[in-house]
Amino acid sequence: MTLTVSQEAEQLLLSEAARTGIPVGEVLQRVVAAHFATAPNPPSDAELERIARQEPAQHLRSAYQELTAKQRATPLSEPERDELLRLLEHLDSHHVRRMEAVAELAKRLGLTLHVCMGRFGVRPLEVLG
Repeated sequence: MTLTVSQEAEQLLLSEAARTGIPVGEVLQRVVAAHFATAPNPPSDAELERIARQEPAQHLRSAYQELTAKQRATPLSEPERDELLRLLEHLDSHHVRRMEAVAELAKRLGLTLHVCMGRFGVRPLEVLG
């Protein structure tokens, strides 16, 4: 195999080989192995579909809906506002994860984001308050 690297990369490899006393080829092998050992494995389509279909837990949705309904009727206490913010952050994070999965699936399947959202029942997140 022939590998072409930039002069800068070559100098880095040569410097590391000289510093460690390890042959350049072995330094390069270690660098490549370390890179692939730390590179994330992309999720499978099945894993992305599982994430895209996963609704937030019902008890979290119910608690959020109860607090937003109460907020429309009367001011919330400080602990209630804190709980509402905690729930909103959790639900928002969950929605972001689902949207990331749907976006990746849309790209892999050659679909528009809108079509893929419909396929997995993902709607834009509505914030009430």
